[in-house]
Amino acid sequence: MSQTITEKDILDLAAKIAVQARLDPKIDKSQIENLIASLEGASDPENSPIITAIYAHRQAGRNEIGYETAKLISETMCKLYSLRYKKDDARRLLVLAKWIYESFDVFGKGEEDKEKRERIIREKIREKLSGNIKELTIQDVLRILS
Repeated sequence: MSQTITEKDILDLAAKIAVQARLDPKIDKSQIENLIASLEGASDPENSPIITAIYAHRQAGRNEIGYETAKLISETMCKLYSLRYKKDDARRLLVLAKWIYESFDVFGKGEEDKEKRERIIREKIREKLSGNIKELTIQDVLRILS
């Protein structure tokens, strides 16, 4: 393998997916769990990232997740696939994305109305987000959460 993905790369990719998913008003955390489960759809673990990329686009087509989120997940999974990373690597990345996604719940704590809570979370992220999501790092996420 001529190119590898470092632990830092995995964290940064997970951060990008989590923030994009939070900024997307359509996605529920159960959709991230469904993405993780979709990794099991391949009989060969090497193909799992591609199956998940397809599943992400399917869910966008069904309005379960936004197109930008699906596109970012697909790009990430295709990158893993092209570098010959398998199901366990993709699962690790998506689990980290889920944890980061859920960590933003702190901003909506105490708000009973789900839509209002999600709006508060999106506003807080946008307020603290500097730059493009494509340039986002795990350190940026930790700064947003601080």
